[in-house]
Amino acid sequence: MSPAKPTPSVLARRLDMDWRWITYALEQGALISIDPDAHSINGYKDIKYGTLAAQKAGLTPKQNLSSFTREEFRTYLKEIKTSKGI
Repeated sequence: MSPAKPTPSVLARRLDMDWRWITYALEQGALISIDPDAHSINGYKDIKYGTLAAQKAGLTPKQNLSSFTREEFRTYLKEIKTSKGI
C-alpha cells in the first residue's frame, strides 16, 4: 500500500520528506537521516521541520542515521561495505 499523496514542505525551498512517507521508506529498507541542510548559520534552526516529521512518524533512534554513535556509524558502514563486497 502506498502512503497518501504527500503535501509540500512547510518551506517551499526545503525538501523534507513528508512524514507519511517515512514508514514506507523504512519498509523499503531506507535509513532516515535528519539534517538541517543549512547553507548558513540561520538555516540550522530549520532542522526542527525534519525532527517534527520524524517524531510524527514515530521514527526511532535506531532508524535515524543522525542518532548513531560514532561506533554505531562505523559498524553500519562496515556492514554496507561487506554487503557490497568492498
